[in-house]
Amino acid sequence: MSISTSFRLKVLTALSLTTVLLIQAVICTSCQQDACIKDAKEASAIIYLHVKSEQQTDATTRVEENLIKDLHILIYDSNGNLIGQKYTTNSTVTINTHSAT
Repeated sequence: MSISTSFRLKVLTALSLTTVLLIQAVICTSCQQDACIKDAKEASAIIYLHVKSEQQTDATTRVEENLIKDLHILIYDSNGNLIGQKYTTNSTVTINTHSAT
């Protein structure tokens, strides 16, 4: 059983056209800049933190066993550099900093 020449030509034309369209799509999408994505080092970040202490079984004074009096938060990047800090006496705090990779 042989395949006709016109059928082979149609298949080759379809494959060629598909290949050309695929290459054009790859080229067009690879040349576009992502304008909406900031560099990770420039992107701002907000950290919301709520701290709640667990119920303690033994305490020196029952009145203060569930209190958090001081909270000092330190934020470091992957190189160990301090990029943010916040001191509070509340159990809820918001910290404005930037992302670090």
